[in-house]
Amino acid sequence: MARGSKVTINRRNADAIALAIHDGVFALGVNIIERARPPDLPPMGVGLVEQGGVIGYVDGKKVADSSTGRAIRKPRGYSTPKGKIVVIGGYGFPAHLVEYGSIHNTPHPFLMPAISAGAAEGAMIMAGITRPKVESIR
Repeated sequence: MARGSKVTINRRNADAIALAIHDGVFALGVNIIERARPPDLPPMGVGLVEQGGVIGYVDGKKVADSSTGRAIRKPRGYSTPKGKIVVIGGYGFPAHLVEYGSIHNTPHPFLMPAISAGAAEGAMIMAGITRPKVESIR
């Protein structure tokens, strides 16, 4: 993709069932990101870990994104192959230094507790979004 180009949200061309499944997983990801409370700690400065986000792809095309700050982009290391549903969520640098600690800082987990709490409700969140969409397709 050329620099400065805009990403088109391609919900029209996605398979309806795949899109319904994506929407359920995406809702779970948004719930987890909103539930996470990053601490206001070093290593790089106060308030640096503030922005998290979720981005979703169906069949290799971006169909949704949500963030707690600036717009997010797909991490370079992730692929979005055709025929797959991919939902990526998390916090950017230096969140991993806060979450897992370093040789200079003790760990202060904030994302893993949110994931654990979200997993307990995951089936209900996904079903609440996915079931009506799938039933309307029939």
